[in-house]
Amino acid sequence: MHLYRLCGEVNDAQTMLEQMPRRTVVSWNTLLVFYTGRLMMGEAMKLFGQMRDNGCEFYQTTNIILPSMSDLTWRLGFGRWIHYQIIFREIEVSIKLDTTLVHMYAKCRSINTAIVVFHIMSIKNVSLDLISLVSLKLLLIYSIG
Repeated sequence: MHLYRLCGEVNDAQTMLEQMPRRTVVSWNTLLVFYTGRLMMGEAMKLFGQMRDNGCEFYQTTNIILPSMSDLTWRLGFGRWIHYQIIFREIEVSIKLDTTLVHMYAKCRSINTAIVVFHIMSIKNVSLDLISLVSLKLLLIYSIG
């Protein structure tokens, strides 16, 4: 599937997923990344629904992909639901996931929530924090001006 994704063969990647006797979170994530990378958000949302319907648990990588889907479609409700799932399921949060959540809230113009998430980030990394903070400030200036 990864090879099909690299070659841009979405139909072949979809067919391969459908024909797999046992689908893993990795196979689902590969197609999710493919769809989001090509801005095929309708397909990505549909695939995520199928993933859940098939009982596939989503983990760290999935939780980084999903907020990206939210900020690319400006669906704040979906992004908040994903954030709730991360908290409710007590999924381990990484720097990348925290930064993704800050970015998602900022892109969806929920600046106050982005700032709160930024301040309660569990792990601090100077370079990523600086990028997040600069992004927040730029989005705030853009939304006011």
